[in-house]
Amino acid sequence: MRVAYLGPRGTFSEEAACQWMKGMKLSGELIPCTLIPEVFLMVEENEADVGVVPVENSIEGTVGLSLDYLNKTPDLYIVGEVVLPIRHCIAVNHRIKDKNFTEIKYIYSHSQALGQCREYLKINFPGCELRQASSTAEAASIVASGMEKAAAICSPFAAEKYSLEVIASDIQDYPNNKTRFFVLENEPLKFLTVEEPGKTSMVFSLPEDSPGSLYMVLKYFAEEKINLMKIESRPAKKELGHYFFYLDCEGYVWEEPLASVIERLEGKTVFLKILGSYPRAS
Repeated sequence: MRVAYLGPRGTFSEEAACQWMKGMKLSGELIPCTLIPEVFLMVEENEADVGVVPVENSIEGTVGLSLDYLNKTPDLYIVGEVVLPIRHCIAVNHRIKDKNFTEIKYIYSHSQALGQCREYLKINFPGCELRQASSTAEAASIVASGMEKAAAICSPFAAEKYSLEVIASDIQDYPNNKTRFFVLENEPLKFLTVEEPGKTSMVFSLPEDSPGSLYMVLKYFAEEKINLMKIESRPAKKELGHYFFYLDCEGYVWEEPLASVIERLEGKTVFLKILGSYPRAS
């Protein structure tokens, strides 16, 4: 199996891809991609069997680009999800002899990781220069290349990939930091005979100048006691005030009462697309 993910090697996306493959008891080739749209294109053009992209972080919020491409890519579907705890560590190469931080003058990482470890850095590295990298994995790669007096903020997974030594673990300011990833394929899951609770993701748009239209849509879910797990609006990229609504709810699309609710939605929405129905991450 060929699995495309947002690279480079050692990213949280690769870790999520490995975790999904392990859970499915699959093996195969991992293909790093430079950008999120490239992951979609690889799967769409059958250059990869599966794609793994980040979609939501508990601190930073939604990865809008992933949602936008799910909406506009016609034959790509969510078939699974992975929720990954985001653990940051300080990692150094063998040139750092003093492991008590005094030798470290530069710290590399992605801007979000630097922000998520702000308090720790303020206390432990007050005089260090913070340098941005395109990803935590790139930061690990820079330090592994032999950069003197430098450390990376990255995941333990990336530190291992680049043969770095971890000198401080779990340095993130928010202990419950997690990122959700979607697993994408060209065909939707149609029926599962499994015990795992299901989740369905969809996107829809509503008639213009129609007061109460969103209320009516949400009312259908409430009447059937279907739990909504997320709802978010995204610009339709046409005119100001035009939006798509992305919604996650409990249940599989082929099961009642969700199947009946979707039938009713078709009469109340201008556009409705089921992005995928898949086992919910534990």
